[in-house]
Formats: sequence, structure tokens, C-alpha cells
Amino acid sequence: MTEELSNYRHLQDELLRIRWSHRGIDSAEEDAHLETMDAAWWTLSDSDRAMLNSEPPLETPDSIQRFK
Repeated sequence: MTEELSNYRHLQDELLRIRWSHRGIDSAEEDAHLETMDAAWWTLSDSDRAMLNSEPPLETPDSIQRFK
């Protein structure tokens, strides 16, 4: 796993934590984090992006809300 992909995976985990802490409701913290993820996305190789695009999406805020 490349360093860039490892970093992006960490950002995905952090996004889920942020969404969980805000009970799936949009927040300024989530918006700022998504900006960071967008910047990190463009550092990934084409093959890393293709792999991530082939995976199922992260849990949605609605699915996080269900677990509260």
C-alpha cells in the first residue's frame, strides 16, 4: 500500500468518526475534512483511485443515524 493510499484510508476512517460524532448530520467539521480528502484524492495514483472507485461507498449519514 502506498503512503498516499494509507493516508487516504486514514482520512476515510476519520470521516466515519466525524459523521458518527455528529450523528450523521452535516457539520462544518465534516465539510472541512471532505476538503482535506479531496486534496488527498489528487495525490493518489490512477490505480489507487480506480481501486477505491471499485469499492462500495462508505456508510452514509443515514446508516450512521440508524445505529444511534
